[in-house]
Amino acid sequence: LDAAMKEVSSGVEPWDSTRIVLVKPLQDAARNHGQVQLMRDTANGDRLMAVKRMPSRWVRSGPKEFDEQYPTASEKPWHDLGYVQHLGSVH
Repeated sequence: LDAAMKEVSSGVEPWDSTRIVLVKPLQDAARNHGQVQLMRDTANGDRLMAVKRMPSRWVRSGPKEFDEQYPTASEKPWHDLGYVQHLGSVH
């Protein structure tokens, strides 16, 4: 999990709001100051996807920085991203 989280955090890029566009909000995600939104990927055949958007100030720049700032948080966004990264790599 640590390797997957490190890989994800090293590949973070700025949000491209011209490519990934909001269709509609789906649900608030109060515990992490975010929102789940239905988005459309205009560069990928207008594919629809659910995206959980969270503020960078809460997520921090990586798993270590997050854990240092929020050691008792029940939400662990970098763990979630690490699991997704790992599961996507398993064939």
